[in-house]
Amino acid sequence: MTHRVTTPNQIILIGPIRTGKTTLGGLLAASLSCSFTSLDEYEQIYTQPVGYDPATAQDILSTQGLLKYYAYRRSFFDEAVVQFLTNHPEGVLELGGGHPIVPDPDKQARIAAALYPYNRVILVLPTPDLHESVALLKPRQGLSMNDPDLNELYIVDDTFYRLAKVVVYTEGKTPKETCKEILDLLKRIPPVLEDE
Repeated sequence: MTHRVTTPNQIILIGPIRTGKTTLGGLLAASLSCSFTSLDEYEQIYTQPVGYDPATAQDILSTQGLLKYYAYRRSFFDEAVVQFLTNHPEGVLELGGGHPIVPDPDKQARIAAALYPYNRVILVLPTPDLHESVALLKPRQGLSMNDPDLNELYIVDDTFYRLAKVVVYTEGKTPKETCKEILDLLKRIPPVLEDE
């Protein structure tokens, strides 16, 4: 019996806002001579067909504030993740900070099921402590002490850790050093094989 490498062998980066996923994704793609794609660029393409309305979102933002606006967007993230994975069968993929973490248990289960087959889901965090990581990331977002920090919505439990197959910590490392660490880790992760 022979085997062939098939999807799901994409490298999928997850983690809070401003952990350096985009920078790492670009470095990894360059090192591996493959594409890099971020769900941030495609979110509305996948969410508008299932009811997301940019005008409604803007109205919520201007009248009810950032957290209500973001809650509205998050209600469509499960569809965005599923469609993104389906439509990008190769390369390095990045899920935006909040895309894999939603408050609705059924939608969270859908996201978890969509990511489950992938053995290269890499969680990028500054440190092993989620609360410490969020505190370290706050200045990178340019937030004042009174601004809502969306990253705090993602650390209410261990969902990031449950979704990930690999975790890398970036504090004290350059992006190039972290990229090398990921590449070394990937050498030890066998590809998903399909029988022929």
